[in-house]
Amino acid sequence: MLTRCLASTVPCSRAACRVNGPTHRTKDASKQATSHARCTLQEPLDLAAQLEKLRRDNHRTTIIFAFLIVALVTITLANHFQRPTSLEATEFLLKDSAGNVVARLGAAEFGGTCLTLKAKEHAADAQLCVHDDDGSYLALSNHHGDSRVSLSPGFTGYEPLTRFPAGLYIGQDLGKNFASLTLGTETKFALGHGPQNSILVSSPADKPEITLFSGEGKRIWSTH
Repeated sequence: MLTRCLASTVPCSRAACRVNGPTHRTKDASKQATSHARCTLQEPLDLAAQLEKLRRDNHRTTIIFAFLIVALVTITLANHFQRPTSLEATEFLLKDSAGNVVARLGAAEFGGTCLTLKAKEHAADAQLCVHDDDGSYLALSNHHGDSRVSLSPGFTGYEPLTRFPAGLYIGQDLGKNFASLTLGTETKFALGHGPQNSILVSSPADKPEITLFSGEGKRIWSTH
């Protein structure tokens, strides 16, 4: 600043130079203070803007989340009330992995409704049938029909046409060995081999009887 005074055409005293020099330094310091003050004021403004942006983002996220919850509840309720309460068909078939029918539910050949379960190789089966007029029965078989058990409150058979009273039948080796119990006005319990009874216990209301038979079916002993 002293050089600037010496180069001037107007004489400049040392005191003036001293005064002029500190004045310029004072202006620079004032500018720096003003800039610092502006920066100090700007920082709270930037923080407030960021907080406002964060608040808006949180509000938007809350609205989206609430919308998704309402949509999920609406879809769940719609599926619940639109679920069918029944399934209609004339026949239901269940097949194994090879395509063999192992279960069937449907109309029986002679009327009524039957549920039939079969083993994979058809070596055994179970059948439950109900009929409007002909009663119902449960039949179990094993070893390709060699052994059979049937239980019924009474039904009509069509092959051959026979009326079976309420009872239980157990047959083995295609009926070569059997036991049967039938109920009615004359209750009977029979043990036998083949078509012949070996022991017959009958209990009519007025005259119960026990009878033993030979292998040829001849009566060999009786209580009467």
